[in-house]
Amino acid sequence: MHAVGRDVWEAQCVDLAWDEPWGRVKASCWFEADPLRHVVRKHLAGDEPWGRLLDGRLVDRLADAARRGRTPAASDCHEFVAALAPTLRECCDRPLLCRFHETTLPVHGAPGDAAAARGLYATDESILFILSSGAVAFARQVPAAVPDLVVSVLVTAYFPRQAGWVVAKRAAAASAERYVQRWSQTTHRSGGRLLPEPSEVVLDVSEDTGVPKMQGRFRFISPESWGFRRHADGEWVRP
Repeated sequence: MHAVGRDVWEAQCVDLAWDEPWGRVKASCWFEADPLRHVVRKHLAGDEPWGRLLDGRLVDRLADAARRGRTPAASDCHEFVAALAPTLRECCDRPLLCRFHETTLPVHGAPGDAAAARGLYATDESILFILSSGAVAFARQVPAAVPDLVVSVLVTAYFPRQAGWVVAKRAAAASAERYVQRWSQTTHRSGGRLLPEPSEVVLDVSEDTGVPKMQGRFRFISPESWGFRRHADGEWVRP
């Protein structure tokens, strides 16, 4: 992890790597000020179980800043990133992440709605990380100056609302199941969920921002980590 000064916040970078069928992928995830402020204000002031990931005193300081509407201290942001770095790497080692494409859509009738209908809104390449605590982190891929390096910027991180989300040892599995249910729309003849085809598209509403999204080209890395198994007919199926 690369960092600069602890008194003034500047973007930090966490180095990551995971295995895909064609080989080892080297990556980096940048933590910038605005997304971190969003995470603190939106998710630290409530009852999400951040004590699974962060020192309790840090949780208290960040929650206090969120409730008072203050910008969190740079040193606390550094500590937050330092705590997330190892669990992001653990997620990549399993691996339990999904790469996908996402287009943000305007609310129906809002300015620009016609532009969305014409397909003029940009599509981002995104990454979902399922952390061992049950938290999820979303990152948006950005152009890389180095060939074959996957560079991304953290967009948000939070604990999804789900049955059993308070049970730590089951939290990661429950979070993974949540996104399989959202994104795997086709049922196999055995009754399980089929691994989505690249052409499949899902219309969804972000549980983080409430903004409508169009998502597709899902690549669950690796399918086995997400609970998919090869059926006798060769299809990837999650029982």
